[in-house]
Amino acid sequence: MGRKEKNMRKKIVAIIILFIGIITFSGCAKADYVVSFYNDGRISERFSVELNVNAITLAGYDYNDVKTEILSYFNTLRISLINNFLSYENDLLPTERSLILNNIQAPNTENNVISITFMYDNMGNKYTGYEIYKLFYGANDDDEEEDNVVVEDNTFFLKKVTTTTTIYGGMETSNLRTTLLDYFANYENANLIFTDEDVDFTYSYAHNSTKIYSNADKIYNTYSGLKVHEWKISSENYSEEIEFYQYQIISTWWYVLALAITVLFIIGVLIYYFITKKRQITIVNVEQQN
Repeated sequence: MGRKEKNMRKKIVAIIILFIGIITFSGCAKADYVVSFYNDGRISERFSVELNVNAITLAGYDYNDVKTEILSYFNTLRISLINNFLSYENDLLPTERSLILNNIQAPNTENNVISITFMYDNMGNKYTGYEIYKLFYGANDDDEEEDNVVVEDNTFFLKKVTTTTTIYGGMETSNLRTTLLDYFANYENANLIFTDEDVDFTYSYAHNSTKIYSNADKIYNTYSGLKVHEWKISSENYSEEIEFYQYQIISTWWYVLALAITVLFIIGVLIYYFITKKRQITIVNVEQQN
């Protein structure tokens, strides 16, 4: 084999290796947060991390180490939230606290997906799922800020625009992010460095109302009847703002418009009637003259 053929073969092999590398190592994980509001009043929160086992192991990392780190972080987060909840002053009975904590599930792993799920269920006629949600986080209606809400008056309807950030806001200082980046940036652990850009972040807001709109990257309906708004969050801007829109019809102006259209319609019918009547009289007179 000549030198040119050998050089060409090296180039082809290099291109193939590069192509395989791009396919294999682009995206070592997917992080997804979903909050769902169900028809029966329940609310659920689920945060999951799906690990790309091939990308992680082929890069020389220990998949079990990564999985254990994420599970440990989720469990620490869960314990911290539970301790905070137990420290809040409220009117909950001990049995009611226990019912709430039973739905704050421990993290688990299934098919390379590490997840943690919290469910806020209705408690008879005493508390709704949303009220349980607020009790768990120690929130009250006075804490809800309206600075991020703008109402636009468009004559026939009001447009309410709510601007907020996702759960990833401020993740630049997250302990989990820092720990994992330190691990994936250490050549002693493997032969390839992973960064934030190798993780796909998504935020989903699922609601039983079809009257909520947004600037989501993707909107779809589930089999259970929820409308899902899904955003892809860039690692370059974890605090990216998202928007929700709601519309309220101003009935007064619609009544005025309907009344005006009705009056114009009646006037049009009367004009048509008199014109038609006049033509008929004219035709009769002409026939009589002949």
